[in-house]
Amino acid sequence: MYSSNQQKIAERIDPETLKSNWKDWEWQIGHSIRDIDTVERLLGIQFPADRREELEETIARFPLCITPYYLSLIEAGDYDNDPVFMQAFPSISELIVEEYDLPDPLAEDADSPVPASPTDTYGRSSSGWTRDEGWSPVSPQARGRSQNGLH
Repeated sequence: MYSSNQQKIAERIDPETLKSNWKDWEWQIGHSIRDIDTVERLLGIQFPADRREELEETIARFPLCITPYYLSLIEAGDYDNDPVFMQAFPSISELIVEEYDLPDPLAEDADSPVPASPTDTYGRSSSGWTRDEGWSPVSPQARGRSQNGLH
């Protein structure tokens, strides 16, 4: 399937885009959209200045990465009410952190090989290491197990 909307987006990315490119997952990942300017250009819309400012602020904290296919599912004429848009673009309200919000809502810090400071919920430990620098997705309890989780 290759809708007219998908074809428009593909041609806006590159006029030489073929249908086979569109169906190639590597092409999709390689052409992921990461900024508001590209979203506007590909969807053929212009966000109002206040909405654009909110989107820029949220993607500065929660990076945007959306494939052309997923972007093509957004109803550009009614993006504010579009469920795909709402799922792909974080809301400005997600930046509001209240005192009752849990610092580790999924209780992942206890399983991390890099200790997190109680004052820093983003994984920075007292030693200065971050999870990105020294973290392993394999918990200490899982080390030594085979891939299927059995000893």
